[in-house]
Amino acid sequence: MPSSSTRLRRAAVAGILVLVALSVAAGGPPTDTIWLRSGERLMGKIVADDPDRIVIDSQALGRIEIPRDQIERVEQAEEAAAEIPPGPPGQTNAAAKPPPQDYVRIYNDHGLRYEVIQPIHVKDPFFGRTNLVSEQAQVRGSFGLKGAFDAAAFANGDGEQKVDSGLEVRTLRFYTTGEFGITRTNQFKLELGVSDQNFYIHDAYLRWPGLPYLGNLTFGYVAAPQTLQNLEAFGNLTFMEAASPVQAFGPGNRMAVQLNQGYFSNRITATLGFYSVGQGANLNFGDASESLARPILRLTALPIYQPDASVPRLLHIGASFSFVFSDSAQIQYRAKPESDIAPVLVDTGPIAARQAFVFGGESAYLLGPLSLSGEAMGSVVLPDTGGNLTFWGAYGELGWFLTGEQRSYDKTTGVPGILLPHAPLSLKNHGLGAWELATRFSYLDLTDGPIDGGRMAILMPGLNWYWNQHLRWQFNYGFSHVDGGPSPGNLNIFQARVQFAY
Repeated sequence: MPSSSTRLRRAAVAGILVLVALSVAAGGPPTDTIWLRSGERLMGKIVADDPDRIVIDSQALGRIEIPRDQIERVEQAEEAAAEIPPGPPGQTNAAAKPPPQDYVRIYNDHGLRYEVIQPIHVKDPFFGRTNLVSEQAQVRGSFGLKGAFDAAAFANGDGEQKVDSGLEVRTLRFYTTGEFGITRTNQFKLELGVSDQNFYIHDAYLRWPGLPYLGNLTFGYVAAPQTLQNLEAFGNLTFMEAASPVQAFGPGNRMAVQLNQGYFSNRITATLGFYSVGQGANLNFGDASESLARPILRLTALPIYQPDASVPRLLHIGASFSFVFSDSAQIQYRAKPESDIAPVLVDTGPIAARQAFVFGGESAYLLGPLSLSGEAMGSVVLPDTGGNLTFWGAYGELGWFLTGEQRSYDKTTGVPGILLPHAPLSLKNHGLGAWELATRFSYLDLTDGPIDGGRMAILMPGLNWYWNQHLRWQFNYGFSHVDGGPSPGNLNIFQARVQFAY
């Protein structure tokens, strides 16, 4: 019988081929494109163009305002479109010239990009001089590379096991992302990685944005929408690793059919999906249960959203719920002490159970350079022997940008976004990059009834140095204390990471 990873690859390939075929029939209007300095791209219809901002009806985000200083350039959908008036000095906004009708090209434009356009003509069988169909199949995208390299040293005490120092390639990923379609623009992404000498798929999906009544439909291998840190993009975590409760209860990335929709200008979002097999908790983070089926619902809201205030601020709150059906008749939760080089210190071991209910609450408050965030989460496991077992955890973290930056926020997904330093590191321009001080406290309890998985508390101060939007250094010190479980005692953690994304 094929392994779960083999079934996963076959299902992904088959599903993607089917959905590519279906996308050919989808219709929609031409789109404008806004390229951000971060490398991200927004597509939709530009409805307002002011000297300090552009307003776009985005296919994925709804109507949003984008400050000029965050825009790299703007491309209009119509072939004869005039250029968007230039923004601040140093910003390039020239509209792209229309390409020829049939061509393939690879070019460098703030990264390696590609474009394929193939005309599709179907002649009228009765009047051969006319076409019944005259369209263009288009694929546009970019290639990228991400990597993180870690070093760590440890000092044990109070009976804790000895942990050796180490170096590792935390992750090295190659990805391509872009859009495809004939009369409608759809989205795709494929991201492959290597971690601890293991090859894995991180993302592989097709997305149909802005469908009537449905919102955004995604099919493929994606991050499951449970726990805030499970959804944060590469390089966005304040610390080198997710908090220990997220490591224990976060579902990681899984095969999925997912719908997400925004309401009231994306002040409220809802994500609902059906998630299945994943690729092992050790490759990133996530619980160690092999689930055949896992429906998940996540709701978020922005009670406070004042991005244009003299001191911008926002308050994010959210909740998520899921029900796990285990195909292996085993549920298991475990976590490392927020260092990937360290071993697992708390572990329930396999629990004979086929079902579990996982829940979580999340919040984040951004006030200028200050950021506060925290989550509480847990799981109620229904063992085969009857009754129930409850495991839980929580964390809170505080960050402060000494250089005055503020974290961005993605209203579509309801998670903090990328950081752009005010003054990237530069000897010529006397830029120092962005400096952030942070601290986090987390607690995880994996002990209940006959299960002695251990209780772990961790205090983790940290320093982040963002050279620019592509390169970051991280320095973390952690102190963990474990009661009970497979590895009780104290562990001091000294670790550093260099991380890049292009």
